[in-house]
Amino acid sequence: MTATILNMDLKKVDVFSVDILMPDDLIGIDGMVCEVKEINSLKDGYAISYVDEYGELEVIEVSDDAKFDFYVYIED
Repeated sequence: MTATILNMDLKKVDVFSVDILMPDDLIGIDGMVCEVKEINSLKDGYAISYVDEYGELEVIEVSDDAKFDFYVYIED
């Protein structure tokens, strides 16, 4: 992680539906800010691969109408 990112904070700026998420987006999952790695369409929803705050790759399956808090880095 670069020094630039270390000196920045995260700010919630919007709420996104699952169908507009993209890889590298920062979203809230279970109270953590996670980085989206991959999104796959399923028969009845989506599978989202993400990296949690511990650096572990996880997968969550959500319905078509799921919504997530969207975050961006801001300078201190």
